[in-house]
Amino acid sequence: MTPKRRTVWGLWLATFWVFPSAILAQGGLDEYLDTRVAAVRIQPQAAEVPADLESALLAKLPLKPGAILTREDLRDSLQVLYATLRFSQIEAGASASAEGTVITFYTHPNFFIRAVQVEGAPGPPSASQLVNAAKLELGTLFREDEIAGSIERIKTVMRDNGFLQPHVTTSFAYDQSNLLVSVLFTVLRGPRARVGAITVQGNGGFSLPQVQDIAGMHPGDPVTARRLVRAQRRLRKKYEKDKRLEAQVAVLPVVYHVETNTVDYRVELERGPKVDVAVEGASLRRGLVKRYVPIFEEFTVDEDLLNEGRRNIRDHFQSKGYFETTVDVSQKSHPEEDREDVLFTVNRGERHKLRQVTIAGNKYFDRETIRERMQVAPDSLLLYYGRFSQSLLARDVQTIEALYRSNGFLQAKVTGNVETPPDNKHDLHTVI
Repeated sequence: MTPKRRTVWGLWLATFWVFPSAILAQGGLDEYLDTRVAAVRIQPQAAEVPADLESALLAKLPLKPGAILTREDLRDSLQVLYATLRFSQIEAGASASAEGTVITFYTHPNFFIRAVQVEGAPGPPSASQLVNAAKLELGTLFREDEIAGSIERIKTVMRDNGFLQPHVTTSFAYDQSNLLVSVLFTVLRGPRARVGAITVQGNGGFSLPQVQDIAGMHPGDPVTARRLVRAQRRLRKKYEKDKRLEAQVAVLPVVYHVETNTVDYRVELERGPKVDVAVEGASLRRGLVKRYVPIFEEFTVDEDLLNEGRRNIRDHFQSKGYFETTVDVSQKSHPEEDREDVLFTVNRGERHKLRQVTIAGNKYFDRETIRERMQVAPDSLLLYYGRFSQSLLARDVQTIEALYRSNGFLQAKVTGNVETPPDNKHDLHTVI
């Protein structure tokens, strides 16, 4: 007679380190509990487990031949096998033999991603762009149910680059002995679409031919993601030269014509008012104004960006020795002139030197350990006025607090103060 066998537990784990003991407590092994274990086996259902690895795994299991079968040993043995990360599913079965109970673990392997490749990339997009779009990281667990998402992301990149009817297939090469898998995406691209009709909407201030010339985008041009990005950038650049920092630009695909393989686009433009940015009370080069005031980069004028610009301008002058610098910002709109004024008013105060940086209250870390992490610095041959600004001081305070808290001082508090020596109003001391 064939020995009776009963599969008692089948565990599917979404996370390797979760072992549901509730499943292990179910019935199905009652007739085998407290019997003597004759043998323990691992029987793979797909990839072979090398003999030396199987021996090593069996040696680690709490369940041993000759021992009495208990729920605890079986549960712990399952945990040991799952902890190797080699298996996605393990089913435990029991059967009776003349020598006792035979326990068999039926295993289904995990595979890990060794390589991801793309064939048929049109360039653009390049093969590397499509591989990145797949979002399959080398060395991570391979899940075949994630491939559909990878294919759709590859198709999206293809469509953005003018291939409106892409076809993508996949194939897998398994290395059974090393539990690795190579993924190959094959792209059938078809012809690249061309730019069809272009329409312009909004108060942009430019005619259709002007928009096409500025954007560098005309009917008949090949459709690529790079062309669309460049078109929007060139239109924004044009408005920036005209000081229209609140201009809104969008280039949108509207209709795809299958019969002609062309895409119609709509260009939406709102030029907004001219924005004049000026600095009063101190001289500041135009290039530095554009660097410090983020409205030039963000193409919008709001309170947060203006306050960031105010702080950046203040820090600039403080770094030059004007440690008492204050900066105010104001806005004034002139609708009748299609203009908006932004004025930064600077009061630099007197120029100082930072003579000394004092660190007080430190007991756990010595002065050198703290000092090497700070940006504020006293005057020297290379730093004639020292290096100081309120932002640098605040940053140093945060850095020192982080140093203490990362070493277990969770309630550490650091403060920074600037003092003027009574004997010299042009010198400052910083105390932390």
